Amino acid sequence: MMSVSNSEVDIQARVVSIVRRTSAVAAAEITGDTDLVLDLAFDSLRIAELAAGLEEAFDRTFDLPEWVYESGGRHSLTVGSLVSFTVRTLRTNAP
Repeated sequence: MMSVSNSEVDIQARVVSIVRRTSAVAAAEITGDTDLVLDLAFDSLRIAELAAGLEEAFDRTFDLPEWVYESGGRHSLTVGSLVSFTVRTLRTNAP
């Protein structure tokens, strides 16, 4: 298991890496404004894979339905909003 750092830069890099692995898109093409549904064609299965990747990487449970709700639905799911949600989850549920 990796050591978990709570620096926002580290969290962002790890989230982008998970998104890249889940979507098979090069990291250079993924920015905070990248929309998971519209730009990367994520569906519910990929969102589930993303949740599993986050939970494995950060050793935490992530309530992705909450993130989808907070983001205003599946057509507003950006990498940036996912990073923000991940940071909040890690800081709220710190061991």
